[in-house]
Amino acid sequence: MPEGKPWYRAVFDAELAVGFVMLSWNVPPNPPEIIGPWYLWKLIVDRRYQGRGYGRAIIAKVVEIVRAEGAETLLTSYALGPDNPGPFYQHVGFSPTGDVNIDGEIIIALKL
Repeated sequence: MPEGKPWYRAVFDAELAVGFVMLSWNVPPNPPEIIGPWYLWKLIVDRRYQGRGYGRAIIAKVVEIVRAEGAETLLTSYALGPDNPGPFYQHVGFSPTGDVNIDGEIIIALKL
């Protein structure tokens, strides 16, 4: 979805690839397809490296980067189900907005 202005990066710890992150980069919101302007599309940490603080570190770096660009809120979403990332996102400061996206995922926000 190029109109979402994807910004994506591999995540490394020294030479070790541990994950991937992708954002919708400062895009005018156009619900339901585009939620934004700053939307965390993907945050993936390889299962072998989960539980080691990489997810928190990735969120902290993303916040630093988008805040420097003038962002005031970072949005993301997650689906309910076993092992959903809701508790992780709540732990790092996200809270529910009360909205759901077109896929039925819960939209959450982190005030920056």
